[in-house]
Amino acid sequence: MANLATQSYVVAMPDDERERFLADEVRSLRATFPDGGLDEPYVTALTIAAHPD
Repeated sequence: MANLATQSYVVAMPDDERERFLADEVRSLRATFPDGGLDEPYVTALTIAAHPD
């Protein structure tokens, strides 16, 4: 939920709509994963550019 709550489309929702949306997601996840565990893998890329002096 922490990841979902930071997505721009969720952050941009009006407060009451966002609260309903997140509450619905919590209910759905609890029904699907009743033990409370969920692994959500993701990949992060880092690109570094060096400026020649």
